[in-house]
Amino acid sequence: GIAAVKPDERKFLDELQRLTRLGGPVYVRDVVADIGMHPKRAACICEKWAGKRWYDYGVNVLSGWLEPAGLEA
Repeated sequence: GIAAVKPDERKFLDELQRLTRLGGPVYVRDVVADIGMHPKRAACICEKWAGKRWYDYGVNVLSGWLEPAGLEA
């Protein structure tokens, strides 16, 4: 469950959820930079979320979006 995530992962998810709910485009790379997370850490988290169907992406893992389940996590 989400209770098991590390604080930096929770912060990342909270910010993606907040921006997604605002309705504009969400640039995952910008969020990663804004919260001071290393891109490789962010990529690992996004891959993990993709496995849970919280997140999806096309070619690049840091160019993706939250799925409905990720918005509810």
